[in-house]
Amino acid sequence: MAAPSYTAWWLRRSLGAPFALRDGVPLLPPAPPATRGLDDVVLRALGGVGKLAEQRPEDWPAVLDALGPVGAAVPVRDALALWAGLAAAAVAADRATLLDPLPDRLPALLDEPAPDDAVHDDAALGDAAASVALSGGALHGGASGGAARGGATSGGAVPPGAVVVVDAGDVVVAPGRRWAQLGPIVPAPAGAVEALADLLDLPVAAERSPDGAGDPRPLDERVRALDPRVPAVWRHHDDLTVDGVRVRFWVHDGEPYAIDEASLADALADLLDAPSRAALLRVALARPDAAATLWAATAWDAPPIA
Repeated sequence: MAAPSYTAWWLRRSLGAPFALRDGVPLLPPAPPATRGLDDVVLRALGGVGKLAEQRPEDWPAVLDALGPVGAAVPVRDALALWAGLAAAAVAADRATLLDPLPDRLPALLDEPAPDDAVHDDAALGDAAASVALSGGALHGGASGGAARGGATSGGAVPPGAVVVVDAGDVVVAPGRRWAQLGPIVPAPAGAVEALADLLDLPVAAERSPDGAGDPRPLDERVRALDPRVPAVWRHHDDLTVDGVRVRFWVHDGEPYAIDEASLADALADLLDAPSRAALLRVALARPDAAATLWAATAWDAPPIA
């Protein structure tokens, strides 16, 4: 990419680039009044962006510096936009490129395991999820989701599934949700994990195996038929741990491990490199007769054809 001219650089700096061309772009200020009436091409040349993924690499440090202090809650939609933008920047950048300066804090997902006294009622969870799915409601925020449980506060405990600002030195880049049970993660699509870790100079989450084999249990054939990667059995644990840390689910060597059927859905979603489909899989496990019909809707998850 050619370096901008001095005039372009001066204008961008004077106008406070980068800035948002529309509402809903997190962490960016609106377009300054001085740009009113300019066309879209000129606005973009001056530093305007319609989404975070459109930013120049050199603008990312200023955006990340706008994050709140460590411990501050981050709205999920803002975190999703930021993570997607960073992943896009990482894939497009030279693999040797680092952000300069590197961020000292990042929004991270932390999905703590259930407490010791948690009750796992598979039937109740399945009925609730099926009721939402079969009525056409949203499938996001199932039993493992955390957005509905309230945001994190700097003075209180972090709820499971919360997105909070953390010290960048405490974060790993992870291709699946399971690692969030062990500590804060920056999520990345499977094809962008290494590139994003390089861009942020962060480690990639290391593979770990559960502490113990667990009891093999069969998976319903109708659920197995949804994807060839779904195995014939899963491993049940009354108390599942990884490196001594209690977790609800895990995946290792293509095998799902879980403490109950609701958590099994999370394991299967991670196994399929599709953590967002956990709620849908939870319904499929609870209502295997409807699994194929529900799964057919994932046809609309495919990226648009260019």
